[in-house]
Amino acid sequence: MSGKTPVVVCGSPGSGRTIFSYGLYAASPYTSNPLIEVDCYHLNAKQCDKLFKDERSPLFENNYIILFKNLNALSPTLQNLFTYYLENLELTSRHKVICTFTGDMGDLIAANQFSQNLSYLISGFTIQLPSINHKPELIVSIARSYLNSLNQELPIQIAGFEPEALKLLEEHHWQYGISQFQTVLKQLVIQSNSQFITAENVQTILSHLGPSKSNASRDTRLNLNQTLDDITKDVIDLVLKEESMNQTKAAKRLGISRSTLWKKLKMET
Repeated sequence: MSGKTPVVVCGSPGSGRTIFSYGLYAASPYTSNPLIEVDCYHLNAKQCDKLFKDERSPLFENNYIILFKNLNALSPTLQNLFTYYLENLELTSRHKVICTFTGDMGDLIAANQFSQNLSYLISGFTIQLPSINHKPELIVSIARSYLNSLNQELPIQIAGFEPEALKLLEEHHWQYGISQFQTVLKQLVIQSNSQFITAENVQTILSHLGPSKSNASRDTRLNLNQTLDDITKDVIDLVLKEESMNQTKAAKRLGISRSTLWKKLKMET
């Protein structure tokens, strides 16, 4: 973070990309300067022009941290505008630029869904945040650490978790990642009527979130009474879902190249 090389923080929904970006800002030598956030998900062409053309825009200053959130949400037209303005305003040489990106940028470029020229301008360091579902061994340590924070934040003191409660948290599939996990932990603390969070407490809250990992596995059985092409399609879809739609990881599990996987997906559409 000492220089102005751009940083792209990638990850699945709920992986904590924005929070991680705040941490980068706090660790940078620019922390005394403003952090400017631009959420690309809500950006339109008119706002984009105002952002990059109006001389009162903070982008015309120097040595700020510019956080472009949800860069993958830009339409093809806005991607071209971003490419033009970033290049002509020399934005990455005047500011520290951080971008958050949902999914795998390489996969979207290969599928012609993201501009390669824009990727060249904003890709210096790329950080891929893992999904909490791929790191179940971290569930216990995260739960205990966050519980300590909640004990300081809330007028409630919880001593810990029953072992069976932690096991249920480990086995659950967190569809919306670490953000969903933290929300559930806060609910557990608020609703607990004892010094320990019990398995019963966890089961009650998780029952409102959808099927657990084990139930989800039962729902993904293949229908073998189909053509080979349809079975292949179902296998690809299942592996993609298990890998949070990361085509690189899915292709590796399937034993094919990413380009072959992309061709098969294109054939489906």
